[in-house]
Amino acid sequence: MTYFGINPERVIPGVMWVHVLLFVPFIAGLVMLKRSRGRSYDLFDDAPHWMRWVVGIFFAYAAINFVSFFVLSEGGARPRIDAGRYVLSLHGDLIRELSEDEFHLYGAYVVRVFSGHWMLLASFALLMMTSAKRASDDLRERQTPAIEARRHRLPSPWAAHFGEGRSSGEDCDQEAVEIEWLPEGKTPELESRGLRPGKTQTQAVARGGSRRNLPAEPASSKTGYLGLGLFTLCVVLILTRHPGLNVLALGILVVFAVLSIRRRRGFPQESFESMTGCFAVFPSFFVAGLMGKTIAELTYVLVIVGLSEALGGSVEVLIAEDRPAQLSNGDPLRGRYWGAASVFILFPTVVVGLLGLTHLAEYVGRYLEIGRKRKALRTP
Repeated sequence: MTYFGINPERVIPGVMWVHVLLFVPFIAGLVMLKRSRGRSYDLFDDAPHWMRWVVGIFFAYAAINFVSFFVLSEGGARPRIDAGRYVLSLHGDLIRELSEDEFHLYGAYVVRVFSGHWMLLASFALLMMTSAKRASDDLRERQTPAIEARRHRLPSPWAAHFGEGRSSGEDCDQEAVEIEWLPEGKTPELESRGLRPGKTQTQAVARGGSRRNLPAEPASSKTGYLGLGLFTLCVVLILTRHPGLNVLALGILVVFAVLSIRRRRGFPQESFESMTGCFAVFPSFFVAGLMGKTIAELTYVLVIVGLSEALGGSVEVLIAEDRPAQLSNGDPLRGRYWGAASVFILFPTVVVGLLGLTHLAEYVGRYLEIGRKRKALRTP
């Protein structure tokens, strides 16, 4: 309907109540999952193959729909009526005035972006309920296993994965568990080994070869001071709101964002290694948001006006409550270009800034909270 320029809110005034109605099947699915089993990782395993495809397709559609909404709605702006005028506003700031037809067209964009999420949540709720029902039926028919375990060298294809010729006593201690199905009863051995009852099978459990729950790694004093200095430098550069300086800060943070992703410990792979890094997330997100907005404005000015004006900051985007959005040189803001800059520049920049700043804060925390403590313990 929205693809034909029709605003569903005009045809069905209560269409946005779907927000509330979706909670019913979603909560029902969560309750059914809770009653059927306590392990959420079985969710997709127990669902039909075609249903998993449907959820994946709706997820892709919701993501594409979300991106297109930001471009079409000129950066996520929404239509509203202000003092008898049809206007397009973003967080209370006036973008521009609209005609009645444009007002309903932008209203259709809003319903369209929500409808993509409605389809995703509804299909996911159906998947949860179906998975829970299948798990419950399987549990009734299932006989409780008793475990007879013996350690031995794992044959192929496990040997190819864990290393050919590796014995059970080396770094990655593997245990092949053969399950024999016996009459129903409690299975504390299964729970202690992290195994799940299922159809007759042989389960291999890797102990000692996992990357998870690695101990926090201490940082040297040089690393800690380097992290503190670069964190402070990047924050100062970003808070100046100067486009050229923000580009410099972005270049630094890209390096440390890549390092944080490649690292096997800590955020974002695992839990934080220090309280300093954990507490730095929210201020880092705020600062990264400022950088993202500045870089998005720089990109827009670069495309519309030119490189020198963009890097020098002589022309900037002005968005206020009492007048339409425009550039400081008087040119009106081109909404579709601004929307594209918001999606493809602002969001990725915020993510990069958050990862980079948090990684630098973790350097400081790993030195102050772990490195110095271990050094003190080693001192006689």
